[in-house]
Amino acid sequence: MKKKIELVIVLFLIAVLVCVVYFKLSAVYFNKGTYYFDRGSYRQAIACFNKSLNIDSRVAKVHYTLANTYYAIKEYDKAINEYEKTIKIDPYFAGAYYNLAYVYLDLEKYSKSLDLLEEASSITPADQNIKKLLKKALFEYSLDCFYKAVIVLQKKADFVDAESKLGLSIKLNPEFWPSYKLLGDIYFGKGDFGKAVSQYKLALELDNGDAILYNDLGIALMKMEHYGEAIEYMKKASELSPDNINILYGLASLYRDNKKSQDALVQYGKVVSQKPDYSNVHNDVGDIYRERGKENEAREEYLKEIEYSKRKLSDNVNDADASECMVYAYKRIGEFDKAEEINRKARAIIQRQSNYDKIYLKNGRSLEGKITGETNERINLEISVGKSSGTIPVYRDTIDKIIKSLP
Repeated sequence: MKKKIELVIVLFLIAVLVCVVYFKLSAVYFNKGTYYFDRGSYRQAIACFNKSLNIDSRVAKVHYTLANTYYAIKEYDKAINEYEKTIKIDPYFAGAYYNLAYVYLDLEKYSKSLDLLEEASSITPADQNIKKLLKKALFEYSLDCFYKAVIVLQKKADFVDAESKLGLSIKLNPEFWPSYKLLGDIYFGKGDFGKAVSQYKLALELDNGDAILYNDLGIALMKMEHYGEAIEYMKKASELSPDNINILYGLASLYRDNKKSQDALVQYGKVVSQKPDYSNVHNDVGDIYRERGKENEAREEYLKEIEYSKRKLSDNVNDADASECMVYAYKRIGEFDKAEEINRKARAIIQRQSNYDKIYLKNGRSLEGKITGETNERINLEISVGKSSGTIPVYRDTIDKIIKSLP
């Protein structure tokens, strides 16, 4: 009996010794794998970590380090699998949540990344690395939503989808002012100028140094007939970007439309000093002189517009904008037959062109568009203003009224 007990004890001790040796061997493989990892020998490290796991697959740290190795060689699926095994073995392993969130961030799977970072933060609330990565994830997700909104607008002109994406962008990062700006552009394109103004002002609270933002806000206010406020914002735009000729022209046109002809002439002068052949500027100045009764000065400006338009057409016979400016100038000096001749040629050019035609509006913006369909009753126009676009019908009786109203 005594010998049997001694035999059991010996066998037990042997079993314990074997287990100890076995698990020590697992640790040996892990340490060897760590050695290779630290030296950038990732394939050798992976082989050692897998040998360690073949001995004992329940060690979270080995799965975690193996996941880090797969991440280092950009084998993201395998890294994800090992991080998930780590978390399953040890649900309080904050580093596994953090690194897995990093993988998903690299893969642009922002929602999953944010969920994991919230888990990590609940385990170690004071960890500054987790807080920094959470901030980075929120910013990148917000930026992704913004760019997707831009793509939706450019390719589909889907205002509803773009608004939704921009709303999420702002929710994720309320300090990212371009989202407010683009949302304002959408409202502007839809004709909801009140909402456009609100979004532009929110953007300005975050970045008050963007000239285009001031300019677009001024134009939106002008559309609402808030001319005094519009002028102040557009003046600020011209101060921030004194060399931006489009902003200068927009401010000049706003002055002119508000009967501030002297201020308009000053701004138009700045435009001419930078670019004497800027589209329609001499027609605008000519109109002001005519309103003041200075017929000779007005005629001189209209002739300048004609001369510059001829030069543009000599460089590009298909320049419809130059043709339109010339037509207007000829009408203003009373040469209606000449105007009609050029107008016929311009219409033929527009019909041949497959790309968008551009018209410079009096408010300083440009409108691009092309005819996409015609019936006996109306013409369908695909138009684009800034970043916004869409299709609108123009009825032929409206076109006739416009033509009759021309001087």
